[in-house]
Amino acid sequence: MSAWSVVYTEQAENDLRGIYEYIAFSLPAVRKRTLAGMGLRVLQVDNYLVFYLAIEDHRTVAIIRIMYGRRNIEKQLCKGTNS
Repeated sequence: MSAWSVVYTEQAENDLRGIYEYIAFSLPAVRKRTLAGMGLRVLQVDNYLVFYLAIEDHRTVAIIRIMYGRRNIEKQLCKGTNS
């Protein structure tokens, strides 16, 4: 099976840069002080919450957890388990 190459137009790269900047700098930080102090942020996608860190030095967004929004989120984040 041969691999496909992916190429981006300049506009597509600008779009991705804009998305990165929006996620890294505009979305809300988590409210719990200890987690917010680590720079943890959250993005709601439908019924799910995506917790992430923006790592500016590497221009990277690291997805930490993805959880159903009706769970006891604070308890799950502090516990650090998948249950």
